[in-house]
Amino acid sequence: MISARSGRQAPVVGSACLWPSRLHRRAAVGIASCGSVDWRARGGRAVWRKTTGCLRAALLALAGMGGWSLPVPAQQQRWAAIDPNGEGSSAVVWGASEDEARQRAVEACRKVSKTCAGGPASTHDLSEVFAVVCCNEPRRGCAASAAANRREAAKNVREMFADAGYKDCSVQHYMSAATGKRQ
Repeated sequence: MISARSGRQAPVVGSACLWPSRLHRRAAVGIASCGSVDWRARGGRAVWRKTTGCLRAALLALAGMGGWSLPVPAQQQRWAAIDPNGEGSSAVVWGASEDEARQRAVEACRKVSKTCAGGPASTHDLSEVFAVVCCNEPRRGCAASAAANRREAAKNVREMFADAGYKDCSVQHYMSAATGKRQ
């Protein structure tokens, strides 16, 4: 930078960081002190490295104290669904929305069976378990439900069948909403 008064190049002053003292390191506090440095005298590149290091240290200290944090993108919600069939060959499928997961479940079942229920069970909580239950009276029918554990999932399906007048029901299998594996 050239000074307007003297016509000579004026020193450019910037900020450079000094590493924290031992006391600060022992206290596990991210404190860095910054001092002024003549850019022309020390060479711009070396000082620039120290300055960016200081900025990094300051940002990390702020983030560690909760004063500033990087924006975290919201996780896309994932839905799991299954459309049970009489053979027990249905698979758990996933989608970005409940409708997408349910549609994929119907399509997946139709690829492997002609006895699909047509009313897939779905959940957005991938820690849940699907229970597939089939009943034989008054005619063969299968349904599924998702719940936090096996007992609740099976209970939900049995209650639905009992309300519809079905009897002779039994759990065919359980499947993980997260992995689709039988349990």
